[in-house]
Parts: sequence; structure tokens; C-alpha cells
Amino acid sequence: MAGAPASSRHGRSAGFQPAWPERRLPAGMAGAPASSRHGRSAGFQPAWPERRLPAGILNQVIIMLVADVIMWFLVIVGVCVAFPALWLLSRGLYPRQVENIADYLDKSLVKPFFMGLPIAAAGFFIVAVLGGKKSPFMDIAAFLTLGAILFYANIGVAGLATMIGRRLPSPSDAERAWKGTLRGGTVLVLSFVFPFLGWFCILPFSLIIGAGALTSRLIAGRRSGGGFIVKPNKIEAESAKTNVAHAGADETVRMTS
Repeated sequence: MAGAPASSRHGRSAGFQPAWPERRLPAGMAGAPASSRHGRSAGFQPAWPERRLPAGILNQVIIMLVADVIMWFLVIVGVCVAFPALWLLSRGLYPRQVENIADYLDKSLVKPFFMGLPIAAAGFFIVAVLGGKKSPFMDIAAFLTLGAILFYANIGVAGLATMIGRRLPSPSDAERAWKGTLRGGTVLVLSFVFPFLGWFCILPFSLIIGAGALTSRLIAGRRSGGGFIVKPNKIEAESAKTNVAHAGADETVRMTS
């Protein structure tokens, strides 16, 4: 192979002819010169065209993201408002029963949980079967069944919220006993919003415990022969006395300290 003369081995002379043909990149794949490898020069042409989203598509993506954020925000706000309202409704419709459930849950939460598990499983199975039928009537039946099960469970959850409110006493509970339900319900529903723990543990466990507690009280009422109705104002009076005693003790400790 013919090379360059000895005097010009380290550089090309005007009449230099290499032994192999010189290969060059196509014009579209030509890169930047050696002096500007780490930056683009004015005449730089990339090997592939630069792709950018059109302005209209980019605006649509931003609008969709903002819409999703607003949707989830409204869902969270709706949950935080709807659940305490449902528990107050349950207390307004069945005041003595909710107090009775709160007394029952104050002793233990384990037994109502295991009693509510088969109820939750049966309800889930019924809703899944009705929803699996490709019929609008079955879909309506599935929604109605789901609503009935949730309302049934939330009557028990109202007792759970009342029990939590009793453990956070206030002097105003003596005149407005429903404030204990509201206070406990606010704490409970805010715990539902906690990521993962609230979504997959506290919320389903509360519904299961509520269904089990209500079922247990219904069975106990039938066995006693008195149904689910207790003596009027007995539970409310005992609850008010307990709340006042707790509030008085807290006030005494505060004054002495």
C-alpha cells in the first residue's frame, strides 16, 4: 500500500493519494466540526429531525392534567363532607341504636370485625354477580344493592364515630350529644384520606366493623325479646354524664397544673 512521503507522514501533502477510497458521511448525517463537538454550531444539522409537540396538543395535555387534579380534589372534598353527614343522618334517625352500638364498640373492635367479614364478602359477591350481567336492569340492581349495603354499614360506622368522639370529650357534649358524633366522624373521615393506609385499611375496616356491630346488636336485641329498641333517653343520659365527668376531670387537671 502506497503511503505518504517520509517528509510528510504526519500530514497530508497536496499530491497525497491514499491507498483506500475516502469515505464520507451523507450530507444529512454530517455532524459538527471537531472544534465544536461539545456544542452546536450555526450550521449544525442533526442526523434526525427534532420532534416537538404541536402547541394545540400540548395545551390539551395540560388541560387534561389540570382537569384530573380538580376532579380528584372534588372527590376528596365530597367524601370528607358526605360521610360525616351520613353518620349524623344515622344518628338523627336512630339515636338510641347508634349510642347502643357505640357502647358495644367501646368494649372491643375485634369481634365486630370478624362478624362483619362474611357480610362484606356476601355483599361484594352479590354486587359482582349482578354487575356481571350485561343488562341495564341488573346494573341498576347492583347499584341499589351496593347503596343498601353501604347505608347498612354506615349506621354501624356512626356508632364507631360516636365512640371516637366520646374519647375526645368536650363540655358542649352535655347539651349537644351529636357533637361527639361530628367530632369523631371528622377525625375518622380525615383518616380515610391518608394515602394507602386510609384507602386500603382504615376505610374498609371501618365499614366491616360497622356492618358487624349493627348485625351483632340486631341479633342481641332479638334474643333479648326487646328488638333493637332500648329504654328512652337512658343511653343519652348516661352518655351525657360520662362526657361531663370526663370534661370536668380534664378541667380540674388543667387548673391544678
